Amino acid sequence: MLAALITWFLSIAAVALVPVLCVQPYVAYRFKSGPIPTQEILLADKTFVFLFVLGWVPAHLLTLALIWAVATKLGKYPLREVFGFSWSPNFSLGKSLGVAVLLFVMAWIIAAFSGAKKTDLDQILDSSRAAALTLAFIAVATAPLIEEMIYRGIHLVAEFCFDLYSGAHRPAASMLCDPPRL
Repeated sequence: MLAALITWFLSIAAVALVPVLCVQPYVAYRFKSGPIPTQEILLADKTFVFLFVLGWVPAHLLTLALIWAVATKLGKYPLREVFGFSWSPNFSLGKSLGVAVLLFVMAWIIAAFSGAKKTDLDQILDSSRAAALTLAFIAVATAPLIEEMIYRGIHLVAEFCFDLYSGAHRPAASMLCDPPRL
């Protein structure tokens, strides 16, 4: 349970700190001969926004490495088995894509009819094409994987091991609680 909580905390710390570290050299160079930039000045700088968003990629990679180390006990167990990564025979890739498209259409309709105001995310997407593409990559490639592995993997395994939530668990969760002797 402690390893799961530490992993969760470090994943949040990585997402909060790594982007800040990624923009520090740029900010130091760009604003070296002027006053300290305000938040408005930084957010109006397209390069700053892009570098900040790009900083989430190494943060996610560090988080994935940490998850791998904790979940597999540094490679002693296969990651695929630990998390139970497999397709259900009744739920194919086509059905998964169909659900994704349906959710996108529903979100678009809700946003169109609710008169939603611009959010910080909209401002990031509007700031530059590079920032928008980087954010799209993160949203499709790394963020769902990390969410699945942190919140439905490591935490669920910890809850299962301590019998806090016995209703659902990954097939190989017991390997982390009481690993088989190989």
